[in-house]
Amino acid sequence: MTWENASGPVANDLDALRKDIDSIDAKIMDLLNLRVGVSLKIGRNKSKSGLKIVDKEREVKIFQNVIFRAQLFPAKPAMKIFRIIMAESKRIQQLGKQIF
Repeated sequence: MTWENASGPVANDLDALRKDIDSIDAKIMDLLNLRVGVSLKIGRNKSKSGLKIVDKEREVKIFQNVIFRAQLFPAKPAMKIFRIIMAESKRIQQLGKQIF
């Protein structure tokens, strides 16, 4: 029997836990959207200052923070996620430089 066919405490627990996951996912997306806004501002500031989009020292610090904060979620997949986030941030900053 799958949980969809279950009734009683198991189904209720799963429903509640899935609602928790949905709430967490929404918060993650809210934070990613906030990060995009900050990335646009950074791109604008870099453009005004004549700075390059890529800052290797900053990237190293971000990855060090990811490794330090990894607890239940393993560091290696967290690093993969942050590589994607940072690549998108750089793309957004580049767009921001073109707009501003």
